[in-house]
Amino acid sequence: MPELYLYGAGGHGKVVFHAFASQGKIITAFIDDQADRRVCGLPVLSPAEARDIFPRVIHVAIGNNQARHDLQTAWECLGVTAATAIHGRATVYFHTQG
Repeated sequence: MPELYLYGAGGHGKVVFHAFASQGKIITAFIDDQADRRVCGLPVLSPAEARDIFPRVIHVAIGNNQARHDLQTAWECLGVTAATAIHGRATVYFHTQG
């Protein structure tokens, strides 16, 4: 199974970490511009360090929608697969239109 990385080691990244952990997924590391530290017990790599790691799956855990879209698109162009995080206790409000 490819290694799972979370791009974004801030507040949103920590929430996504716990969502994946609730599914029993193992996250290898975070990727963030502020590297050389640990978050949730995991190392934080710089984007340059992570670029050469294959195979890998990345979930972009950035709160800003446009930044998240741009980063996901850039990583997909490098052949990276996107991971989806859905917490095991997530619910959908019954009046939600879909």
